[in-house]
Amino acid sequence: MRSKDIFKIILGLLVMVVGTYGVIYWRWHVLDLFKGALGPSVFFIGLLILLIGMSDLRS
Repeated sequence: MRSKDIFKIILGLLVMVVGTYGVIYWRWHVLDLFKGALGPSVFFIGLLILLIGMSDLRS
C-alpha cells in the first residue's frame, strides 16, 4: 500500500467518526433535516419514475 492510500483510509475513518458524533450530538437537528428533505426527495423520485416511464413509451 502506498502512503497516499493509507492517508485516505485514515481520513475516511476520521470523517466517519466526526459524522457519527455529529449525528448523535445533534440528533434532533438531523431528524428535522431528514423530515424536511423527505418531501422533496419523494417528489424527485416520482419525477424520475415518470420520466423513465415516458422514455419507455417513446421507444
